[in-house]
Amino acid sequence: MSKIVFNPSPRIDYSGRHFGADVFRFISNEFLLYDSKTSQIIKRLKYEHQFEISIDTVRRMYEDVLKLKSLKIDEKTREIIKEQGSILLGLDGQDPGGDAPSIWCFMDLVSNRILATRKFDSLDYKKLRKTIEEIDQLYGVKIIGWVSDKQNLLTKCHDVYYSDIPHQYCQFHFLRNNWRHLTALDSNIYLSLKKTINGLYIHSTSKSTKVNFENVGKASVRDAFENIDKDLQTMLKVRNKTLKELRGTWLYETVEKYANDMKTVMITLDPTFRFTKIMSKTISSLRKVLDDVEHYYTDAKLLFKYFQEIRAIFGEGGFSREIRIKKLSKIYEIVLAAAKERDPTLRLEDCKTFLPSKKKSTVEILGEWCRLWESYLPGLFQYYNFPKAVKTNMDLEKGFSVQKQAIFNRVAKA
Repeated sequence: MSKIVFNPSPRIDYSGRHFGADVFRFISNEFLLYDSKTSQIIKRLKYEHQFEISIDTVRRMYEDVLKLKSLKIDEKTREIIKEQGSILLGLDGQDPGGDAPSIWCFMDLVSNRILATRKFDSLDYKKLRKTIEEIDQLYGVKIIGWVSDKQNLLTKCHDVYYSDIPHQYCQFHFLRNNWRHLTALDSNIYLSLKKTINGLYIHSTSKSTKVNFENVGKASVRDAFENIDKDLQTMLKVRNKTLKELRGTWLYETVEKYANDMKTVMITLDPTFRFTKIMSKTISSLRKVLDDVEHYYTDAKLLFKYFQEIRAIFGEGGFSREIRIKKLSKIYEIVLAAAKERDPTLRLEDCKTFLPSKKKSTVEILGEWCRLWESYLPGLFQYYNFPKAVKTNMDLEKGFSVQKQAIFNRVAKA
């Protein structure tokens, strides 16, 4: 028996200092259970336990906690994948910008288990293949399909090395790419209305500006029209609802109704009064900008109708792959015909990809929609080959974003 008194609790060495398992356990719980930031943990240790520790030591402990946790998770994942017998591979990468490395996540979309995460300073299709081969060897089961967005790096890696494996292009990304062109067109409506509303005399004049109102005397114009100005400013706060609602179109319809209601009230007022004259000018300004953007509104409504018809077919259940493609092809034929009606010289093979821009014409957007359809079609319905109908990689992206934010929170200094 040793004659030296000692603490049998495990001691963990960090930069020459030794900490008991209780400290390690406390910090682990704070990170994993409560998503606490480093600075918050240091404060709690100091004020609740009178314990001093450096921020770097806490971060090192956090990294070790993650390593230990990941080993346990990896062991469980291998068991699940082995029993499952195959992998439906979801791939996604996020570039933080600047000189920071990109972070990539690889997930089995049947079990929703993370297979691997990697950090790359640079990545090409050959290096991506090497990572996929490592995953293949680690789990020892067949990869029966891919699900990802349609970025060049992924499609090239697949087409060169894995062309026999079905590759599902994320349907949400496809629809969102179409939607962004529509919101760009719609922004012409919103921005014009916003400029006019913010430039109205009842909003832009100084709060100290006073005029003589009949039966009232001198009063601030801003105060006299406060309710109208407040209503219009509230309307400007509207936001696009992705795939569901366009803010410019909504604002056009709302302002048009509001201007009509204002006119109904104005008719009952004395036309010689200063208040009535200012209201009349306000209505005229609103009516003018509504007339100016009416053609954008008409086109945005038409394209929104096409888009919702397309989206509905993607979402409806019970169709075979052939029927679904046939239904969508009919709509895109109508879209292309609408574009050619406006520009008979348009040819689909001449349509080139471009980023969403409010400067693009309706014809160009319709052509781009048809080009996107032709480009995405080979991979939009590969999910029919999968044991689970995975149409998007949204589960992967959501999990990726949540975990990335949790990491940022944990290592944040404040």
